[in-house]
Amino acid sequence: VMSIAQVIVGIGSIVYPILIGRMMEIYGFR
Repeated sequence: VMSIAQVIVGIGSIVYPILIGRMMEIYGFR
């Protein structure tokens, strides 16, 4: 049984890079 923390880390490791990519596209950091 996975703990809640492990689930958050697992999801975060997948979602976080996608969110960063979206932010880069939207705000166009240079």
